Amino acid sequence: MSETTKLRKIGNSSGISLPKEVVEALRLHLGEELQLTIQGDCLIIRKVHSLKDLLATVPEHSTSKEWNIGPAMGKELADDE
Repeated sequence: MSETTKLRKIGNSSGISLPKEVVEALRLHLGEELQLTIQGDCLIIRKVHSLKDLLATVPEHSTSKEWNIGPAMGKELADDE
C-alpha cells in the first residue's frame, strides 16, 4: 500500500493526516501511542505495543521452565519474599 498526504500547520506545530485506509490497515485508534523513527530521509511510524498486547499473543497453553542462572548477585527481588 502506498498513500500520500500533506504536511499541515496544527497550532504552532506541523502534522499529517493519516488516510482512513492506513488507519484501518494498521488497526490504529485515536489516542494510541505511535513510535516515530527517522532512517535517512524516511519517517517510520509504528504502533507502540503494550506488555498486555504482547502477552495476548502468547498461546494459551504454552509453558516455560524456570531458569536457574546462579545465585543472586545484586538486589534481585522475588514476589514471594
